[in-house]
Formats: sequence, C-alpha cells, structure tokens
Amino acid sequence: ASLASGELPLMLVKNLLFQIQSQAQKEHETKMYGFAVKKMNTIFSDYIKIMEGDFSQIKSFIDYAEEAATRQSTETILDLSDQSLYQVESLLGTELMKAKGRTLRVMADSTRGQAKVSEIDNYLSVDIDEKMLARLYKKIKMLEQEIVDVELAIENEQKKRIALHGEAIKKASEYSRYVEQLLSELELNEDEDRILKYSHQAIRILDEYKVRLQKRKVGVLATTMTDCYKKLANKKNLIDRIQMDAATLDFEYFNAEGQVVPRESLSAGEKQLMVISLLWALAICSKKKLPVIIDTPLSRMDSNHRISLINTYFPQASDQTIILSTDSEIDARYYEIMKENVGDEFTLIYDDDMKCSTIEKGYFKGEFNDN
Repeated sequence: ASLASGELPLMLVKNLLFQIQSQAQKEHETKMYGFAVKKMNTIFSDYIKIMEGDFSQIKSFIDYAEEAATRQSTETILDLSDQSLYQVESLLGTELMKAKGRTLRVMADSTRGQAKVSEIDNYLSVDIDEKMLARLYKKIKMLEQEIVDVELAIENEQKKRIALHGEAIKKASEYSRYVEQLLSELELNEDEDRILKYSHQAIRILDEYKVRLQKRKVGVLATTMTDCYKKLANKKNLIDRIQMDAATLDFEYFNAEGQVVPRESLSAGEKQLMVISLLWALAICSKKKLPVIIDTPLSRMDSNHRISLINTYFPQASDQTIILSTDSEIDARYYEIMKENVGDEFTLIYDDDMKCSTIEKGYFKGEFNDN
C-alpha cells in the first residue's frame, strides 16, 4: 500500500513525464531569455542617461538578443514553477528507479514467502502416524529415565568410593598407631626387632614425606596442566581450572564460575586432550629432556583439535618426538602442516605372507611426498 501511494504509479506514465520535462525546460529557457532581455533594456536605459556617445552598436546587440529570444521562444502550456520542474527532474532522475527497486525487492520477498508457505503446506499435508509417534515418545522417555538412573548410580558409587577411601586412610592410620604401640612394648635388644621398628618408622616417614612432597608439586603440576589444556582445547570456556588432590592424585575440573565440571560431560576427544595435557605438564615440570613416543594421537580428535595438536603440542612435546600414525589419521593435509618440523620419516609395511614388517624411508611413499 505504501508503494502504491508513492511514486510507483508514475512508472505507468514515465514517457509522458519525459515529455513534460522537455516542455517545461523549454518554457523555462523562454522565461530566462525574456528576463535577460528585459534586464538588458533596463540597464541600457539607465546607462544612456548618464553617459554620452554613440550607443548604436549596443542597441543593435540588444535588438538582436530580443529577436533571438523571439525565435527560440516556446508557447507557455504547463507554466511550471522552478520547484515543480525540480520535482519532475528528481522523479525521472532517481526517485522512480528507487521505487522500482523497492517494488522488485518486495516482490522477491513475497515470492520467497509463498514458496515457504507452500513448503509448510506440503509438510502439513503429510499423514502422521500418531501411534508410532506415541511409541517413539514413550521409548525416548524410558531411555531418558534410564540415563538419569545410571547417572545417579554412578554418583552414588563415586560417593561410596570416596567414603571407602577415607575409611581406608583411617584404618591405615590406626594400623600405624597399633604397630608403633606394639613396637614400643617389645624388647628392643634383638636386632630383628630393631630392624622391624626402624623399617616401619622409615616407611611411615617416607609415606609422610611422599604426601608432603606431593602437596608441594601437585599445585604446580595442576597449574601447568591447565595452561597446556587451554593451549590445546577449542572449548576454552568449558574448563577454567584443574585441581589435583595431594593424597589421592585425583583430578577435579572447574569452570569459570568455580563449579565442578563432571568427567562424564567430557567427550572422548576432550578426555584424550586431558591425558596429553598431563603428559605435557609432567614433561615441563620434570625438566627432563626425554624422548616422547605417541601412538595414533589423533584417532579421537576432531579437525580443530588435530590442527591444535599438530601446531602446538607436537613441536614442543620433547627434543625428540616419535609419532606412530596411519595414513588416514595424518593425511596429506596434516602432513603438509607438520612437515617443516619433521626430522625423518619411515613407513612400516606388513607382509601377510611373511608375517613380518619392513621399514622403508619416507612417509607413505608416493602418496604424501616425493622422497
């Protein structure tokens, strides 16, 4: 409705508007000629009053201008004002084309809308098996309830494990006290008794030293592991901090809000990233330059995590890193990405008849390189 009430209907008389524009321009020029000649006569009359001399040539020029204005004059039919002439020129210059463009866009939107309506009508016209839907919905609900039951059972088992672990620590402490009490009551003259006592004390001291040493190290290891995981993971907002129990060495994962992230919420690829982050953190914290052997490291990874491992972990895993891979795991694309960091390449070829493998120089020779 807004398009029809605007400039759009004038597209039907576009040729007539061009004729109006041409006629109005000619009439406008005639007016301008008349104003110019009139003004020259007025100025000439004032000029001869104050000046003396022969003004015949000037008069001749003015007469010529009047004659020329008469020859080129156009009959006044439209008598448009300057504002009206400007509006006509603006319509023909831009406004009509803009209105046409808006109309075409509206028509295209309408066509797409009609197609969408037809598509929805087709969907709605399909017969729906209500009984089958009901059965499927019931099955989904049953599976959802099974999932809830299994998760609840897992949570209960974890609670039992924690309780049993605490009870085991308590019993071990009681055992140590009983042993110490027993040893204190025994005669210490015999060498065997002294050895038993001192051995138990040494074990207790070593266990205490182990726990205290772990308390000093697990914080640094957990922080380093968190940094390594964030360098490798794409979902950096999933796990913000990793914490390790000094006694049990169990890991807990926390998000940015400080809430615990359940382990079962991690995908297989993210769990593998967590293991790689632990190995990387251990290598960093130990400060030992030991060789690293990685077997099929990308099997459970998506493409983003694979590229992250290739660009970030592999070049920094160790001074010497050996990667055992299949051609489908590290294909031509990943091979090109990591090629500049590769020192040497070999392919293991298994012979079914000989029941053994041979080693050839190059990585899947003839497929990924020209070596």
